[in-house]
Amino acid sequence: MKMPSFAISLALCVTPQAYALNDTNQTTSGNCSPAINETNRDITLNYQGLNQTELVKNVLDDEYITQEIKDLITAGALKKAEELVDFNAITLGKRDKELAAAHYERGRVKELIIKYKQAKKSYAKAVSLQPINSTYLNAYANILDDLAEYPNAIEHYELALASDLKTYGEDHTDVATYRNNIGSIYDVLGEYPKAIEYYELALASDLKTYGEEHPDVAVTRNNLGGVYDALGDFPKAIEYYELALASKLKTYGEDHPKVASTRNNLGIVYYALGDYPKAIECHELALASDLNTYGEDHPDVATMRNNLGVVYDALGDYPKAIEYYQLALAIALKTYGEDHPNVATMHNNLGSTFKSLGDYPKAIEYFEVAYKTMLTVFGENHPSTRSVKGNLDSAINASKK
Repeated sequence: MKMPSFAISLALCVTPQAYALNDTNQTTSGNCSPAINETNRDITLNYQGLNQTELVKNVLDDEYITQEIKDLITAGALKKAEELVDFNAITLGKRDKELAAAHYERGRVKELIIKYKQAKKSYAKAVSLQPINSTYLNAYANILDDLAEYPNAIEHYELALASDLKTYGEDHTDVATYRNNIGSIYDVLGEYPKAIEYYELALASDLKTYGEEHPDVAVTRNNLGGVYDALGDFPKAIEYYELALASKLKTYGEDHPKVASTRNNLGIVYYALGDYPKAIECHELALASDLNTYGEDHPDVATMRNNLGVVYDALGDYPKAIEYYQLALAIALKTYGEDHPNVATMHNNLGSTFKSLGDYPKAIEYFEVAYKTMLTVFGENHPSTRSVKGNLDSAINASKK
């Protein structure tokens, strides 16, 4: 069984958001409430009437306390020590904000030139420095999604969603974006009811905000089409894809990657319906557009070539199918490395073609690589993992006859 890979369009919110470090005065009461008596001579900390010289000693022995603060404490100048640590914390907070912005900016550039693993490191640093900045959370989640680190991606999308729900409420564009992106991951994981739930919430919000002819509405309709395609409801899939395509053509024109993405997805549906000429037409238009936009070494170009390989395989033109698959695989390996589901899909498809040619050792080799990756990424109960395992078992059995 062939597994065409979907080009899911994810809307990325890139608006920077600033969060200042709050200087909060805290008061405590009860049995653990210290009252500090400051003196310029010996230090006395009155803790429920107990002399806390041991506590002072522990602070002075702490290797993470600077010598300047230790000197102030030793001199009994606790007020000055407090003012200094407050000033340092606020100053470092401002530096953290600037450093986070620099790492985010670096991540955006690394992502642009398809260095995804370096982008991931930069986004992770930005998030660690500013953990409630939804822009950074969403960017990090997007790159984790691209690298097939799905549970971690969902976690960070949910954090971004929670942050913006608290800030903006239900009907905000960023809230819809995060719901669309979470739906995309559940779609990939085969959890289609959950994917539809998130997509429909995003669609309802964007329709309310923008109306029919907006790019974000088209994105979510495209993604809903992908779910209904996976569920085998091809008429509904085509309906959503055609609505998305009409909107995108009106917004962007012919040679835009978002138009290419939806054309590719329509090609997948026509392939499933057995209309191979129409499928080839859609995929070739998408490939030409993406080559014009990105050049040779882009993952979207790999997706289009893989899917053209699927159609030529179905037509029995195995040499042409292998040519497309191998071109796609070379790009995907360069972009993602070995352990990515897109790479596994291409290995699986090459295995299927060599099986059709009767070259069982080569088919088994490709299926084993694909199965190992799918097992690592999705686990043994995912439809893609089970499909590849079935192909591997079939090739092994055929080789024994």
